[in-house]
Amino acid sequence: MFSIRLEFSLSKLRSMRRIVFGLGASQVAGTIAIALLFGWIANFWTDMS
Repeated sequence: MFSIRLEFSLSKLRSMRRIVFGLGASQVAGTIAIALLFGWIANFWTDMS
């Protein structure tokens, strides 16, 4: 991280933790839901033969 000069303030991260971790958790949950939906659809299409 520091080799590309990415710097952040720990106090700023603490003040934004609801936004940062809330949006991060919702992104993970959304990605899992989309992957499960895609897998369900693919399974449905392949079982029809």
